[in-house]
Amino acid sequence: MHTYLEDRLQITDLMTGWIHRDLGQWDQLVNLAHADGTIEVTWFEGPFAEFVEGSKRMCKSDLRTKHLIGTPVVSINGSKAIVESNAVIVGENI
Repeated sequence: MHTYLEDRLQITDLMTGWIHRDLGQWDQLVNLAHADGTIEVTWFEGPFAEFVEGSKRMCKSDLRTKHLIGTPVVSINGSKAIVESNAVIVGENI
């Protein structure tokens, strides 16, 4: 059984793992979430695996992005956690 602090650390690792998307490291990105994990971001809401596939398609464009993720605010309620974070997206059209 995890402690509250261990849970928060794993959630923080999940948030910082976003760098795998910016680097095009798809295997590492898809492994950030459980098989039934979901995600909600500005352009996508749904299964995490589908988000990764959408990210792969987006990566083929001339637009390159870098995500600067703020410190996550974590609320844990039993076996569920809600995480909110500020983010800045820096884009460059190459």
